[in-house]
Amino acid sequence: MTPEAALSRLLAAIAAAGRHPRVERVALDEAHGRVLVHPVRADRDQPPVDRARMDGYALRAVDARPGAVLPVHGTCPAGVPAPPAPPPGGCIRIATGAALPTAIDCVIPHERTDRGDPVTLQAGVPSGAGARWHAVHRAGSDARRGDIVLAAGVTMGPVELAAAAAVGATTLDVAARPRVTLLSSGDEIVPPDASPRLHEIRETNRRMLASIAGGAGAHVTAQSHVHDDLDAARSSVQAALADTDVLVTIGGISAGDRDHFPAAFVAAEIRTIGRRIAIRPGGPTMLGITADGIPVIAAPGNPVSALMAATLFLVPVIQALCGAAPRVPWRTCVLAAPDDGDPASDDAAQPARVMPGADGADGPAVRRAVRPARFDAGGRLHLVPWNHSGDLLHLVGTDGAVEVPAARWREGDPVRFLPWPPGALAARGPGPRDPGPGGGVHPVT
Repeated sequence: MTPEAALSRLLAAIAAAGRHPRVERVALDEAHGRVLVHPVRADRDQPPVDRARMDGYALRAVDARPGAVLPVHGTCPAGVPAPPAPPPGGCIRIATGAALPTAIDCVIPHERTDRGDPVTLQAGVPSGAGARWHAVHRAGSDARRGDIVLAAGVTMGPVELAAAAAVGATTLDVAARPRVTLLSSGDEIVPPDASPRLHEIRETNRRMLASIAGGAGAHVTAQSHVHDDLDAARSSVQAALADTDVLVTIGGISAGDRDHFPAAFVAAEIRTIGRRIAIRPGGPTMLGITADGIPVIAAPGNPVSALMAATLFLVPVIQALCGAAPRVPWRTCVLAAPDDGDPASDDAAQPARVMPGADGADGPAVRRAVRPARFDAGGRLHLVPWNHSGDLLHLVGTDGAVEVPAARWREGDPVRFLPWPPGALAARGPGPRDPGPGGGVHPVT
């Protein structure tokens, strides 16, 4: 099954279960990164009055023409009520943002005058009909009272926070952060502060996926390690499902005798949505859902595979549970140097043996391979040397994954690129970032 088909089926199952974001009200200063549940409307016209867009002279448009000499009748600073209008043929000095007097419909900036008193308008100033509303920010031109200025589903960033403040929205109804539970497995795993024996490795994946989940807007409420024991796997899964919005397991899903999560999922009546995903690394990922709509993402234990599973599935699921549009931001970028590998190697795209049946696959799919890559200062991609899905350390300094074509690629070739999600790795370099909707990012449908 392709990653796109698997994700679409999981999102459809979540929607069919009727799971909606829980709503909580937060103060404006606490709303950064949160997703609006209810729209924010303008509490008055924006701007509420006609106001000057520049420092200069406010006058009637009929009096504006090059060479005109106008007496100055006072000054209008910002932050005070508009003064009476000057007599016809006159003007007032005005500051940026100041309210225009009634009947005044033109502002000539200082730079187009001699700044005298009386003031002489210089060549190049507008005249006639072209002068009307020159350098004036019209009342209600940004929004009318009651207009939606922030729609439901918007993620609150710096501009959105400022817009909410502009219309007096000091508290906001936002989606509660989905609760994520992480369960890792494997008797070879020891804590990071341990001194591992030769056959043991330190635990890394839970920290990586917890960071990704937090960066996507979730709250990791519980995480633990499960030993390779069937009863332990069953009880851990059952306990996790009692108090979570998303369950993520790491490792323990292959065909080995000590991989117990699949049996634990059957015991918990988790319905399989997708498995044997046609991508490498990350292919063993399994997706499922409980009867009451809790999504389950079972990621492989190798770190690069776990990272791919989180990028392709965990992040968009969290986005959906936050009320935002889920996205997997593949885009086209340019390769900086040719590949030095063998297209016939296991990095190359090759047919996947996808079994129809319980995973919902309709037949074989092409297994797409990816490799970690980084941007250079010019925004071109470089492949990095790595030792396949168990190689965590060569991920450091990378920006995302490049899809490997079936044939050898050359310098300058366009390639499909998937950035790591926020929280996966530290941001580095000036390479291209997510351009947003319409900029090569494909929403999940």
